[in-house]
Amino acid sequence: MHVQQDQLAQMVLAQMENLVIIRLQILIIILGKAVLDTEAEEVELQILAGQIIMVLAPTVLLLSEIQGRVNNMKYAILEGEKITNTIELDPHTAFAFPDAVVIPENIFAGIDDSYRDSRFYRYNEETQQEEEILPYDPMAAYAQELQNYQTELAQLTVDTDYRLLMLETMSMA
Repeated sequence: MHVQQDQLAQMVLAQMENLVIIRLQILIIILGKAVLDTEAEEVELQILAGQIIMVLAPTVLLLSEIQGRVNNMKYAILEGEKITNTIELDPHTAFAFPDAVVIPENIFAGIDDSYRDSRFYRYNEETQQEEEILPYDPMAAYAQELQNYQTELAQLTVDTDYRLLMLETMSMA
């Protein structure tokens, strides 16, 4: 799901960039006409410049926020092998955190989990063992449910075949 959000954010970002370009083109045309108009006073040009800033500022802020979200990656801060914190960083500034390792999008590691040999691990209270944190597979639950239905269906088929065989045997006697 995170991948879909990133793709959506990138599409929104592209649309916003197009919108900014269009707005800039319109404002340049308006500003150019105002400058060419010899009767335009300095006060009018200052008002026009203020309007340009008012129009562009929210768009630029939104663009920078979207761009930041698209580029950020989740990192685990380590002390030894233990994860002590998780943060989102721009990959270009991650060098400032030498004890940080990237947490892949489909791995849900967090505080108190472990990291060694390029893998994340979580302590399982039930089994009293550490287990590797594997990527979440939304289809795994459905596959298990389908397997259960297939097993039940196979059992019902065997039961039905046995009953039919018994009925045939009884009817012959």
